[in-house]
Amino acid sequence: MAKQPRSEKTLSIKDLIEQSAKLQRLGVLDQGTGLDIHRHWDAVVGDPVASKTRPLRFRQGTLTVAVKSPAWMQQLSMMKPQLLARLAAALGRDAVRDLRFTLTDFDLKRPE
Repeated sequence: MAKQPRSEKTLSIKDLIEQSAKLQRLGVLDQGTGLDIHRHWDAVVGDPVASKTRPLRFRQGTLTVAVKSPAWMQQLSMMKPQLLARLAAALGRDAVRDLRFTLTDFDLKRPE
């Protein structure tokens, strides 16, 4: 049996995942984007917002954000277009297509 020649083009794992519709449906790309969101959240939204919020989950283009109070939830709803633009600029892509806000009663402080 003859060996098939190796392809000269090498693909990254990310490229392979992006080409696989099944892996995309399983949310494999969402996990990487979710990590990027957590990594950049404070810088993207700024200290005043970061102190009152935390990204909770990212699924199929929708980021759910925990918010400390109803007043901040209202404020963030009005800031949604700006936050989406900042996330797109920071992540270098239009991965976050929607933001959802949910009230939380747990401590949003980051461990020092």
